[in-house]
Amino acid sequence: MLTALFGASSTGAQVAPRDSVVIAFDEQTRIIIYGADRKEIAKLSQYDFNKLIGDVLKKLDSLPPTDGVTEDSIDGSIYLKPKTRAADQPERALPRNEKESKTDRHSTSETKSTTIFSWREKEHDFPGDSVTVERSTKKYGRRSPRQGIDFRIGFNTYGEREWGAYNAENFNLHTGASRFVSVGMVRSLPVIRGKESSFFMDFGLDVSWFNLMFEGSDVIRKESSGLLFSAQLDDAGQPLRLKKNKLVSPHINLSLMPTLTFRNPVISHVSAGVYGGYRIGGYRKIRPYQGAKSRVSSDFYMQDIHYGLALEVGLRYLPDLFVNYDMNSLFEQGKGPQVRMLSFGLRI
Repeated sequence: MLTALFGASSTGAQVAPRDSVVIAFDEQTRIIIYGADRKEIAKLSQYDFNKLIGDVLKKLDSLPPTDGVTEDSIDGSIYLKPKTRAADQPERALPRNEKESKTDRHSTSETKSTTIFSWREKEHDFPGDSVTVERSTKKYGRRSPRQGIDFRIGFNTYGEREWGAYNAENFNLHTGASRFVSVGMVRSLPVIRGKESSFFMDFGLDVSWFNLMFEGSDVIRKESSGLLFSAQLDDAGQPLRLKKNKLVSPHINLSLMPTLTFRNPVISHVSAGVYGGYRIGGYRKIRPYQGAKSRVSSDFYMQDIHYGLALEVGLRYLPDLFVNYDMNSLFEQGKGPQVRMLSFGLRI
C-alpha cells in the first residue's frame, strides 16, 4: 500500500511548515520523508535509492544484536546519481578550508546532507534531516534450526571395547576410511520461545550406515562358533592383498533431541538426546589389488537393535558438529568382541 500525506505540524511553538511523504508497504515497513516544501522533496529524484537501501541493509547486518539505539552518519551526497553529481559539482564545491565544522556542513543541505541509520526498538523518531530505519526485534528461534532434511557424514571408531578371546588386530579400523553416513528428516515441536533463546523438542527419522574398514587383509567370516578372520585365497591358493576390506551395517533410526537455540553469533543451538535403531541388513565387501571385488550378505552376528546418546552443537555459518555413542555392543554376546560404536562428524 502506498499513501502520501502533505501538511504542516506544530508543537506549541511556531514551527515552519514542512511537507511529508509516508510510504507504507505493510503494517511493519514504511518510509517517512520530511522536506521544507514540495520542491525540496522533488529533489529526491536526483538520488539513487537502490544504493541507499543496499547500504541500509549492510548497516543493519553490521549492528550488534543488542537493545537500544545505534547511530552512524555518512555524507548523503554520495547517493546523487552520476549525471546530477556532475551538474551540481560547481555549486557543491567545498571551501578550501578543511577545518569546516560539522555544523557548517549541515547548514547547506544540498552540499552536505547527512543520512543517519538508526536501529530503534520502539521509538518512532523521524527528524527532518535524517532517514531513520526501524527494525523490530522479534523473538529468536521461531523454529528449530535442526528442522528439515538431515544429512550427516563422519567417521566410525570403537568406544568401549572388550576383546575377550578375539584378536584385536583383526578388528583394527582404518578410521579415516570407516565412514558414517546418515540421511533423514527432523520435525520440531516448540516448547518455550524466548527473545534470546528458545527450547524445542526435535523428533528424527533417518537411515544410517556403519562402514567399518578393517586395516588387515584377513576377511571376516561367520562361523557357528562365532566370528573368524582368515585370508582370502586366489585361484592359485595364494593369499590376496586387499585394497578394501569392510563390514557394513545399515540401520533405520528414531531420535528424540531436546534442542536449545541461541541468538549467540557463534553457537546457534545445542542438542542432546537419545536414539535407537533397527538393523536392516549387513554385508561384507572386499576389493583385492588384483582380481574382482566380492560381496557377501550376512548379519555377521551384529545385533538387531542399537541405541545410544547423541550430542550436537550448531555453529552459525558453518556445518554443525555431532557425536553419537552406542550404549550396547555391535556384536552379539559370545559371538564377537564387545565393542561399542562411536560416530562423529558434520551435519550439513
